[in-house]
Amino acid sequence: MREYGIFLQSMLRHPLQTGAVAPSSRYLAQAMIRTMKLEEAQCVVELGPGTGAFTNVILSRLNPEAVFFAIERNPALASFLRRELPNVEIICDSAENLGDYLKSRNLTADYVLSGLPLSWLPKEVCHNVLDAVHASLRPSGKFAMFQYIHSAMTPTGAYVQQALKNRFGNLHISRTFRNLPPALALICEKTD
Repeated sequence: MREYGIFLQSMLRHPLQTGAVAPSSRYLAQAMIRTMKLEEAQCVVELGPGTGAFTNVILSRLNPEAVFFAIERNPALASFLRRELPNVEIICDSAENLGDYLKSRNLTADYVLSGLPLSWLPKEVCHNVLDAVHASLRPSGKFAMFQYIHSAMTPTGAYVQQALKNRFGNLHISRTFRNLPPALALICEKTD
């Protein structure tokens, strides 16, 4: 219940950063990681973990030897996650700086998962995040994000999907109705 309280406070204080009315469901999390071999990954990054709905699903399948960290811009959510998941590195910063954190560790990511509301963010920020993700993935690495179905049908939702296709050349979409609100899982693989 405390998770929902923290989430609601963050949504009311920073609606464009939070971008949701409730934490994501485990069904959406499963749809996002369905094609990922997390148990074989060496490096996984989560962007915009919020209250950790995806984080816990990732950790349940992640190779214990893998490097994993999450970047959360909202200080209240980052503090909450640090208390709830003390063994997970939570970085309070913009996802635009993903490349800096990987470069400082001499790593590329096998998988990047995002809970960021890219359709709601300014186009420049959206492009910066997607550029950082693409540059940070190893060849054949995967990026997964989601859009709420109602948001995906808007011009900005279509814009984000096109931006993904432009960078990755491929985009697999699956629907998840067991989420509030229903959502699309968008998965891309880096081919170059």
